[in-house]
Amino acid sequence: MNWLKWPLQHYSISLLIVAILFAAGIYGMYVMPKDEFPHVVIRQGVVVAVMPGATSEEIEQQVTKPLERYLFTFSEVNRNKTTSTSQNGMAIVMVRLNDNVNNKDEVWSKIKHGVNNFKPSLPSGVLAVIVNDDFGNTSALLIAVESADRSYRELKGYADILSDRLRRIPSVANVKLFGEQKERISIYIDRRRLEAYGIGQQFLLTQLQSQGLATMSGSINNDNLQVPLHVASTNNTEAEIANQIIFSDPSTGKTVRVGDIADVRREYPPNEPCIEQDGHPCVLLSMEMTPGNNVVQYGEEVEQVLNDFYINDLPGDVTITRIADKPKVVAMSVSSFLRDLLISMAVIILVMMVLFPLRSAVVAAVTIPLSTFVSVAIMYLAGIELNIVTLAALIVVLGMIVDNSIVMIDGYLEYVGKGLEPRRAALAAAEQYFMPMMLATICICAIFFPFLITMKGTFHDALKDFPMTITINLMVSLFLAVTVIPFLEVKIIKPEKVKTDGNIITKTVQRVYDRVLAYTFKKPWFTIICGIGIILLSSLIAPNLKVRLFPFADRDQFAIEIFLPEDKGIAQAREIADSVRHVIENDERITSITSFIGCSSPRFMDAYAPQMAGKNFAQMIVNCTDDKAALEILNQYQTQLSEAFPMAYVKFKRLDYLEVDELEYRFYSEDIDSLRLAAERLQDRMREIPELEWVHSDFYEPFPLIDIKNNPVATAQAGFTRSSTALAIAAATGEINAGSIWEGDYELGITILDKTPLSFADIENIGIASPQTLISGQAGKNSTIPLRQIADVKPLWSQGRIMHRGGERCITVKGQFAAGSFTSPIEKHIDNIMKNEIALPQGVRCETGGELEYGDEALPQIFGGIAIALVIVFFFLLFNFKRYGITTICMAALSLMLPGALVGLGLMDRTLGLTSIFGLITLMGMIMRNEILIFEHADNIASHGASIRSAAFDAGKRRMVPIFLTTATTAVGVVPMIIAQSSFWMPVGVTIFAGGIGSLIMAVTMLPVVYWKVNKRDTK
Repeated sequence: MNWLKWPLQHYSISLLIVAILFAAGIYGMYVMPKDEFPHVVIRQGVVVAVMPGATSEEIEQQVTKPLERYLFTFSEVNRNKTTSTSQNGMAIVMVRLNDNVNNKDEVWSKIKHGVNNFKPSLPSGVLAVIVNDDFGNTSALLIAVESADRSYRELKGYADILSDRLRRIPSVANVKLFGEQKERISIYIDRRRLEAYGIGQQFLLTQLQSQGLATMSGSINNDNLQVPLHVASTNNTEAEIANQIIFSDPSTGKTVRVGDIADVRREYPPNEPCIEQDGHPCVLLSMEMTPGNNVVQYGEEVEQVLNDFYINDLPGDVTITRIADKPKVVAMSVSSFLRDLLISMAVIILVMMVLFPLRSAVVAAVTIPLSTFVSVAIMYLAGIELNIVTLAALIVVLGMIVDNSIVMIDGYLEYVGKGLEPRRAALAAAEQYFMPMMLATICICAIFFPFLITMKGTFHDALKDFPMTITINLMVSLFLAVTVIPFLEVKIIKPEKVKTDGNIITKTVQRVYDRVLAYTFKKPWFTIICGIGIILLSSLIAPNLKVRLFPFADRDQFAIEIFLPEDKGIAQAREIADSVRHVIENDERITSITSFIGCSSPRFMDAYAPQMAGKNFAQMIVNCTDDKAALEILNQYQTQLSEAFPMAYVKFKRLDYLEVDELEYRFYSEDIDSLRLAAERLQDRMREIPELEWVHSDFYEPFPLIDIKNNPVATAQAGFTRSSTALAIAAATGEINAGSIWEGDYELGITILDKTPLSFADIENIGIASPQTLISGQAGKNSTIPLRQIADVKPLWSQGRIMHRGGERCITVKGQFAAGSFTSPIEKHIDNIMKNEIALPQGVRCETGGELEYGDEALPQIFGGIAIALVIVFFFLLFNFKRYGITTICMAALSLMLPGALVGLGLMDRTLGLTSIFGLITLMGMIMRNEILIFEHADNIASHGASIRSAAFDAGKRRMVPIFLTTATTAVGVVPMIIAQSSFWMPVGVTIFAGGIGSLIMAVTMLPVVYWKVNKRDTK
């Protein structure tokens, strides 16, 4: 390996290259693309079909089923995860694409085109079929423009100006406005007066619309002129509308004006969805960022625009508030990483100063910042962004990147102790340990790449940069260990100034270990059996651990979702939302509360999908002083307010990386009564479980509607058909758009409403005008007839909504965990209830969904990746050792990580999930490194004629201190992660810390003995 001499001989060039990369890494840390979460493909869209006047049952049969069957003809659609909702007047199909779909825009374009062609085959009453595939876009910033004194119209004006300026920022992908309330002119008609004058509401509508209709006005055209003619609108104010003549009797001269039969007022529509900030009117700007940009820099550019607008254009009584601030979250993540990096460096240096001489500690510690920032430079050049996943990779390897340097320093000290001059000692150590270190490093890197093969969909998208980040860091650390470290050893670690036989701590550790090792070799089988017993006993801890695939997000905000029954309106939703706000707004830990009444927020976090909102729903985004305060408030008010309101549930939602409901149990059958019966039986039992809250199903309760059935004879005589009857009733009962007027660039709608709410008795007596009357122009006379003369009116019960999954009727029972509860034990209890206590009606089948189904899909992908990784590692080891026996032992020894890791997670009360699994995989790499170092050393000694027993003994004795040092630095490197108590980082830190210490003890006591016993060439 002559090339290993080159960096030492030409150290000025190699140091220059490293210095340039180090500087590029520092620069890249600030300018490289950053985001909170990796960019994932949202493989979900919604298809909405509108058919006014149809019941839930009619929607299901006539619209939902045909639409589902058509959508299922697309091979890219995941039928099993596609759900639909059939409700009064509307079908909503949530379409899920297969996990292997990456060109989603192309697929959705094909679906949109197909749906447009399919629409004519639906009933003629279907007014529109809308396909929306961009609701998965995540807002980088939510900005509220609020005021206690300004109107929505004024706030929108300021928001429009601000949005125009924000769009000038190159990295701004889109700016959307939410919460706009349009002023209108409302005409509240007195139905009795209208009927007394004999005026039909359709005639009133025709007269009003004709005043606002713009038609061709002609022009003057001659040889010298071409002048268009313009007829100005006469209805420019509510007073002019009130004075408009709608009927005139030529015989009597009597006229009827709008004001005679109605109250005309300008207003914002009452009981319409709206957004409020701390109880004040507000409009919301949702800003999206173009992928591949630095979200922190994006936030700084937006902040400059906001500050300039706030100072120069905004009145003092209007406030701009950041509701959701992804740039701040990412900036905190990066600063947290840099803080943990500095703390880890300080801790590792301190530990190494205790375990190593000062000069050796300095040399090894230099590796940490060099390796980290050189790796960041390479990531920057490769286009890898900084996000929660790549930062996790950087932190996971933080303690491991010093391992190669420690091995090199230990080898250097060994050769110096044998009398070699420093330069030759550095080269000898590099030549001896380069191949084992490279093999161990490649093995660790190879463990992670199979996940890119086995993981699908969102998992694959989220983790695609994780293996490459790990590989870059570890390979850079290996490169530095054989290029920069030899130079530093020669320059800093002088033989006359450094003890080569260790210090008092390492000597003590070595002395104690020598006695333990001697004992294990006296009783080898006892040692092996005890080790296997410890592994088996520790595995009993696993079933008692808390299991959660994805952790919670440590955010300084949370959401509140308020659910009311289907028949409740926006007034009740507002009342409860205001009550909740009044209870919590005086808490000093809360900085702002944004309320969405009758609507839901935009997606402001990648894994948080807002609810499909209705007027029986309200949502709040609550911002707090910090993430710990948010968690405290959640725990405090969840128990106090969740069920404090009759007929409503107030859900305090901690932001989460889990994108599905926690508990779901689905029942399938074509018979709705059987579905409801099965669901009610399970709900009754689940409500007895104290760890569960808000047990409910996704079917609403049946609700009453008024069924109007035409009399065939009467309708024929009056000239009515089903459609004309429906239109006449709609015109007589609903809010009707009668046109609009313009005030500059602001449109004011004109709406006709009833002055007094209608009751059931009013419906059959309501006056409607026949089509013949309107056509003949006799609508000015007593042209209306009571509805009862042409139709029978009676109440009818209808399903609130009917749910489908995979094209089948499906009712889903859901539950929410109380604080501190987790899936596994509760699921086992419910599973026992399902098997032994719930008798399913005939034709009903059940399946489990939610977090359990999510885990059942993810875990095979994870374990599949691990299995492929183990196969790769097996062949790496076989290639290195050339013996099946020792290779098999190396593979079996990976289980040495289990006792420490499982005990650590149990003692620290951490969850076993995806992050801790990656900690376990990191431990596998550490154990493999230790195996290779021990067995390579034993093989080297045995090749010089020593017995297998003495070779194994010497390998354990000689490699113990380097393994102890590398494990100690790796363990203390993750201590800042544990101290920070992050939901995302802490399980990784606990796993590596406790598992590393446990595997160290198990490895240095068992592996030498196992090596001795597995080889057949032993000589006494």
